[in-house]
Amino acid sequence: MRKTVTVAVLFADIAKSTQLYDILGDKKAQAQISNWLKILSDVTSSHGGFVIKKIGDEVLCTFRDVASAVSAGKNMHLALDRMPVEDFPEVGSPNIYVGINWGKVIVDGGDVYGDVVNVASRLVNLAKQRQILLSQEAVDSLPAHDQNHVRFVDTEVVKGKFEEIRYYEYIWEQLDQTMIVDKSMDKKALMYTLELRTKDRITLVDQTHPVATFGRQTHNDFVLNNKRVSRTHARIEYRWGKFVLIDQSSNGTFVFDIKDKKKYVKREEVVLPVSGYLNFGEETGRDSEESVKFTRK
Repeated sequence: MRKTVTVAVLFADIAKSTQLYDILGDKKAQAQISNWLKILSDVTSSHGGFVIKKIGDEVLCTFRDVASAVSAGKNMHLALDRMPVEDFPEVGSPNIYVGINWGKVIVDGGDVYGDVVNVASRLVNLAKQRQILLSQEAVDSLPAHDQNHVRFVDTEVVKGKFEEIRYYEYIWEQLDQTMIVDKSMDKKALMYTLELRTKDRITLVDQTHPVATFGRQTHNDFVLNNKRVSRTHARIEYRWGKFVLIDQSSNGTFVFDIKDKKKYVKREEVVLPVSGYLNFGEETGRDSEESVKFTRK
């Protein structure tokens, strides 16, 4: 029976699945992707959602509210992090793209149709690996505490719609703490910026862009091609005037201040000094290709 309902629509797409067929061969790759899609389906069900259909390496789901969809999106990422390809360590765990929209859809014959579905599909195509992208309607439907983790990304024209859509990223991996404003805090501290510099890149971390990530995987802000660097090695967070390095790696991070005083950080966090440099996985020196210099301004 054909009916109209209001739901959160989520698309999740497994990244670089085509390369998996080249590495594993058709039969093993198809079995592996089917296993990963089952995990995504299980996560959907555990969050009260419904799997509408699986399309190749993609799953389409609906949820009763956006908060449930976002929570499912986060746990889809985390569940697949624990599921690498057996006997092929070079492949590692899969990443996914996630797009979420909110609104009225047409339900007919077990499938869903309409603009809300089309926009969600477009969002998953715009997403980078490990991103969760949301429409304006989805963001507006989030509880206030979840909206603290959302940042505006861009606008986009979607086929069949007359107006551009605004879309946002839900920072699930990098901002794992809700920041609370201390009214007594020095207002000047809130304006601090951390400049991160390599030989070919400069990135700023501040109140507007509160996170920078480091690792071997291409979704990181700084992609480090060193075998001793983990896929998701470390991140720097802005926390109300302070800049905190959080190491998530197997080999740790070396933090040097301006006088070359060293601190070794492994699976813990440390407040960065005013200036210095970082080595990831091993000590490579201030002027090495892998060194990242930092300065608070």
